[in-house]
Amino acid sequence: MKNKKNTLEALAKKRKVLKQSLPPVDKIIRGTFKKRYIECGKLNCRCHKEGGHGPYYYLTINYPGGETKCVKIPRNDVREVQRWVRNYKKTKRVLERISNLNLKCIEYKKKQH
Repeated sequence: MKNKKNTLEALAKKRKVLKQSLPPVDKIIRGTFKKRYIECGKLNCRCHKEGGHGPYYYLTINYPGGETKCVKIPRNDVREVQRWVRNYKKTKRVLERISNLNLKCIEYKKKQH
């Protein structure tokens, strides 16, 4: 029984460390952050030679059913939104790892019965 306890304790410690690494839930956003340059419709505009006006920043969010929402991000909010997107991706990775640890706990307990 000592081995069971040690293994489950080790898994619990790993979960705790992962849980503590999660970003604050109010600082996440799902989506893809993009920087774009846009060419205008004026024939003689410099943007056609220089690669476009901008940069402009957008957050694109895909929803189930194929709906997509694209939101222009003000320059003052760019770093914050980028951080929120990174936090979302990190949260997703950490939750996946915690889920895998929980599965290992279940499988280990089943072997002990």
